[in-house]
Amino acid sequence: MKRYLLLFVLLFAVPAALAQSNGNVLLTDDGVVYSAAAEFSRDHPDVHAGSGSYIVLTARQADAPAQRFIVPATLVDGSNSEPALAYDNDSGTLYIFWQYSVNAMSSELRFVSRDHDGNWSLPNTFETAAYRFRRNMRITLTHFAVDLDDSGRNERVPEINVHATWWESSGSGEVARYAMLTLRHGEVAVQVRDLSEFVRSSSQNFTVPAAFNRELFRHPAVFESPEGDSVDVVFGDVQTNGFHRVTLTPIGNARVRIPVGKSDRGFGPPSAFAMSAGTRIEAISPHPDRLLFFFEEEGAMRYIVHRNNEWSAMRTIRLDEGMSREMAINAMRGLVGAH
Repeated sequence: MKRYLLLFVLLFAVPAALAQSNGNVLLTDDGVVYSAAAEFSRDHPDVHAGSGSYIVLTARQADAPAQRFIVPATLVDGSNSEPALAYDNDSGTLYIFWQYSVNAMSSELRFVSRDHDGNWSLPNTFETAAYRFRRNMRITLTHFAVDLDDSGRNERVPEINVHATWWESSGSGEVARYAMLTLRHGEVAVQVRDLSEFVRSSSQNFTVPAAFNRELFRHPAVFESPEGDSVDVVFGDVQTNGFHRVTLTPIGNARVRIPVGKSDRGFGPPSAFAMSAGTRIEAISPHPDRLLFFFEEEGAMRYIVHRNNEWSAMRTIRLDEGMSREMAINAMRGLVGAH
């Protein structure tokens, strides 16, 4: 137990200057690009793995050759997939979150850290309920919480919280889920909730065409606020065919830690949306009234924009020698970042 507690201390006792990512690629202040991906053990017989798949971390810096590191905890057993990354620029510590599955009927969410000397921490688990399948995990961090001062006014207090979202399926249905992990006075507090609990008003039902691909609803997205004291989460509902956007604010120095939720208006889906099965959908949202979903498919970036309560048509950016994936993403950021 003490070894696991130490791991949580290492994770959360970090400075406020953090770079984080909603997916499996991030760029540090030092110019290092980290990416993480799952690889099947059967495709790499030279790797001595007891697991069906494992996570590989790749580091790229300037003109130096790319370096590959296999996450040791993912070589043992089961199946490991859907990695997500966060990084502490001040200490040079990288955090890797991923999904671990013993079988096709259930999965759990795990994480490890890797320090600047290349040492890996022990793995830990923060969601373990059986007979539930989890996928499409996203993470981000906030650096402050809200507390009441002596006069009863809100003030920001330094505090690191990890916010994770994912899609979960079980025998009772499928929903978007959320976890907030916090360290306070050497103790770990973990809140795991259905995101629908933060929606305080009744949900509107929307009609979609028979051929509409509901996979779009199954990719919740999370965005840190510019102030670093709250997150916005966008998530879908396969029962109502709609989306919700909620703002979650951690409460500091509380005995029972429950993030405060504020629900924005719900909104309907695009009239048409098509993608291949198993595709990872990413999101960009620099402002509450601007949202862009995108994914890579067949040598192109395909995207759709929700702005001023309206959806654009599905559009395509063709990738080639003159248009890299990174250039396309920067162009999309500029599109929704413009007024």
